[in-house]
Amino acid sequence: LTTLAAGLKDVRQLLSSTLDPPPEHVVEQSIESLVAIGAITRRPQASALPAKASGDESPPQSSLELSALGMHLASLPVDAKLGKLLIYGAIFRCVEPCLTIAAVLSERSPWMAPFDRDARDAVDRIKRGFAGKSCSDLLAYVRVYQLWQTECGFKGAGGGVSRSMTARKQATFCEKHGLSKRTMLTIDDTRAQLRTQLMDCGFLPSSTNGEIASNNENADNHRMISAVACAGLYPNVVRVDQPETFRTTVGGSVKDPGGRNSDPSHLKLRAVGGARVFLHPESVAFSTAAFA
Repeated sequence: LTTLAAGLKDVRQLLSSTLDPPPEHVVEQSIESLVAIGAITRRPQASALPAKASGDESPPQSSLELSALGMHLASLPVDAKLGKLLIYGAIFRCVEPCLTIAAVLSERSPWMAPFDRDARDAVDRIKRGFAGKSCSDLLAYVRVYQLWQTECGFKGAGGGVSRSMTARKQATFCEKHGLSKRTMLTIDDTRAQLRTQLMDCGFLPSSTNGEIASNNENADNHRMISAVACAGLYPNVVRVDQPETFRTTVGGSVKDPGGRNSDPSHLKLRAVGGARVFLHPESVAFSTAAFA
């Protein structure tokens, strides 16, 4: 994106001339990823190209152009999908939750992963409590950070946690909710950096007055946050194939279209393109048997 923003159209040639050029297939995969999220567009070359020899399966050459979204993403020094998430969060006025999601995805989950089975199960119950009926890891991150702001500091104009709070208060909160204090503080720092970058790009006001609050009118609208996260992180989405359910009758088993699956292992998750994928065991949705 930075190369295209600088006016250098032939990205492939530029990268191939570097001291350690990346493999061509890696470059093409990156281009396809940016096309999928709408950051760049392909345009056929104006001049006719000579026919390729049989057996050459390299993709047809085309010029690449930045879209309006791509221009903005080029100015954000973050992963393109996370940048798109932040821009959508600013547009749809739920920027604070999106800052939290982007910060966690840039770093790591704030929850501890104990080796002890009982302790791990306790942390999983805490996570599911924050996720609620949403079965969403992302909303769990948002809710636990909001509580961290409320109980461990104050939510100022910048939206961060005050470092004047006592270390004891931080430690008590993290111990209660199975969190890593170091990770929570790192997430807070990353959020502040991302917020500054949005301000520098003009998506957030640089002032610290009520204009900040106006960019968070939908911060508690979890349906909006879910929709923005889905749009921002696309095509990193999955389709859930529910298994057929049956009910027993006098005449035998018959299909039950209204039945609900009760075994999570019977679900089939498929990525865009149809490839089957699996949930990570630490996800709050790992033991979910049915999705709405």
